Amino acid sequence: MKILIISGEISGDMYGAALAKEIKNNHPETSIYGIGGEKLKKEADFFLIETVHNSAIGLWEELKQCTFFHNFKKSISSFLKKTDINKVVIVDFPQYNFKVAELIRKFNIPVTTFITPHFWMWKDTKKAEKLIRYSDNIITIFKPEYDFYKTLTSKVFFFGHPLTEILNTSESNYVRKNRNIITLFPGSRKQEIKQLLPAMLDTVSLLHSKSKHYKFFIVPSSRSFIPLITKTLHSKKIDFINIRDKDKESLLHKTSIIICATGSTNLEAVLYKIPVITLGRLSWISYLTAKYYLKINIKFFSLPNILARKIVVPEFIQKDINYTRIAETAEFLLKPDNYNNLISKYNKLHKLIFKNKKPFKNICNIIINS
Repeated sequence: MKILIISGEISGDMYGAALAKEIKNNHPETSIYGIGGEKLKKEADFFLIETVHNSAIGLWEELKQCTFFHNFKKSISSFLKKTDINKVVIVDFPQYNFKVAELIRKFNIPVTTFITPHFWMWKDTKKAEKLIRYSDNIITIFKPEYDFYKTLTSKVFFFGHPLTEILNTSESNYVRKNRNIITLFPGSRKQEIKQLLPAMLDTVSLLHSKSKHYKFFIVPSSRSFIPLITKTLHSKKIDFINIRDKDKESLLHKTSIIICATGSTNLEAVLYKIPVITLGRLSWISYLTAKYYLKINIKFFSLPNILARKIVVPEFIQKDINYTRIAETAEFLLKPDNYNNLISKYNKLHKLIFKNKKPFKNICNIIINS
């Protein structure tokens, strides 16, 4: 059997790689073809195209990716004409999910959608039904996501969030004695880093001026972003922050608070029980189009808040990104009583994230046997 796994995001690349590994461990006769990023490239038998760092945020940004997708489409069509692929898994590819799936269906190849776009958040039944039409199976990663699709189709599954299997979050690591390590995750796209890292650096500069007790780290989502991060540090004349591109897990076990872009890092913080502050910014044309033209009800941006349907983790969005307020929030969360109160809220969120101890085994069985 030949399976093509396509991922479009940094998180999707991680999940696609874990899925490829699970399939190969249990079905070694299967050949895995990969389209995505660095992690999937390591696990796939054949790697075709780098897509992860070509994703964009917002409608205006997506328009600027048209050339990339045109070439991507030509490459995929050529590959599928030459290679007898049995199944395709689309993993977290929100910008081009429909277009990629429609292209694959022309070759009569079964499609599994693993991690759906955010239609379920906005209750967009019309787009969800379109996704259902081209998906032979739909693997969801959140209970509310599953509940939404379950009202529309019987071919939807929920086995828990894949991070619960990927991350090592043993209970012993939740005790953080030295509340002085602040870690920045500036995003998984060049655009995000340019928009959010300056505010993050202004925040930690303020904290650093108040106390030399703090230690600061930046974790890039890819080594390819290190030059941009280094350039931004130099422009701000900051020399007290360490860039950590290896052994992220050991750093998280020691981290006292995370300041990050919207995305899967928010959920990682919840699973590791680390206080987190979320920053999010779209271009104004994208933000206004989504809010007023598409009439998307944007209540929350961070996944923990979307799941809880209320503010659990502080989030600063668009014009509200203010480094003084972010620094004050960080100091507030670092106080023991406030930390303990936050963790009690995290525990409630775990019920919406956990289900099975090994979700990838179940996902693998659905893909192989259906």
